[in-house]
Amino acid sequence: MANRLAHVRAGYGFKDGRILQRVIDGGLPILMIHGSKDQTVPVRNAHTLYDQLPQQKGLYIDPDAGHVEAIRTHPDRYQEVLDEFLHEQAGLA
Repeated sequence: MANRLAHVRAGYGFKDGRILQRVIDGGLPILMIHGSKDQTVPVRNAHTLYDQLPQQKGLYIDPDAGHVEAIRTHPDRYQEVLDEFLHEQAGLA
């Protein structure tokens, strides 16, 4: 269902293999937050994407989080990482 929605709204699906190009084309600063215990999307994918992005970027790997869990495992650290990125990398906050 989510893949179909992505096709309709964004014009591409999760398996199209063009995520890097789409993110680069956007050109906006990007903060990636990933859980080291993620069993849905391997953490190596976050590192690979991060290494290839030319724009301002940040990467935080939560040592105890699974897929989309970082905000729950360490909410204070999550907020610190977000605030720091918005201030230093994006000129906001």
